[in-house]
Amino acid sequence: MLRGCLKKTVYLKNTGSKIFDEAYFLISERAASSGISSDDMIAEAGRIIDECTIGKRKRIGKGLPFGARFRTAIISFLIGGALGSTVSAVIFALL
Repeated sequence: MLRGCLKKTVYLKNTGSKIFDEAYFLISERAASSGISSDDMIAEAGRIIDECTIGKRKRIGKGLPFGARFRTAIISFLIGGALGSTVSAVIFALL
């Protein structure tokens, strides 16, 4: 809780999202002093909710589909196993 500080907020109820029932947005001082209309603020808040909802969010950093990632993991595991067994065989042969 902040004492002696005034924060302007936008409160959205019934966002239409399956995840969020309500949302609170704190308005930046720049936006509050520039005279942006409340409709623009609500539209921006709705845009942010749409971007953060799981169904609408873009996949960032997931360049490969699941099947390709799974194949890459299996190949990496097999190569690691082959290298590990080769190193073990060489050490056993030297001893």
